[in-house]
Amino acid sequence: MPKSQRPLSSILLACLISLAVLPTAHANDRRVATRARPAYAASVDTAYQRATRASRRISSMLDDARRVRDTRRARCLDVTLSEMNSQVRILTERAERLDRALARGDESVARHEAALAAYVARHLGDVEHRAAMCVGVNDLREGTRVTVEIAREPNAGEPTDPTILPPMLPPPSF
Repeated sequence: MPKSQRPLSSILLACLISLAVLPTAHANDRRVATRARPAYAASVDTAYQRATRASRRISSMLDDARRVRDTRRARCLDVTLSEMNSQVRILTERAERLDRALARGDESVARHEAALAAYVARHLGDVEHRAAMCVGVNDLREGTRVTVEIAREPNAGEPTDPTILPPMLPPPSF
């Protein structure tokens, strides 16, 4: 290699080495920052992971419904999947805002974002339940038998006629 190209190749080599070292240093900084996060920030991450797993499950159920060409189930799961993906986007946005607030040292904003994310996380179960209902409702329509047993107390007496309504009480007067 000619002497005139040596400084250029040295600079290029130094740049490549620094590019290889910088991501590792950045990853180590992120790990330290993650360890120092408060407990309420970890709960936001947990909610995000739960929502992501639920979204994948609902997506899988939707794929199954499409595979068997069950349009009613597919339509219901499609709406539910859209709801869950919306929850995932909201939790992602809240987690990013929480991270920015923690980086600035703004504890009140961080707690506020965590509280909003906790509110969304409380409703994840409702969306998951609706997805289960999408699958369960169609199973009942396809002929699955449901047996209902009614247990009565031994000394309850004879049942009253269900067609006769009990007398109405007058409305309270104020």
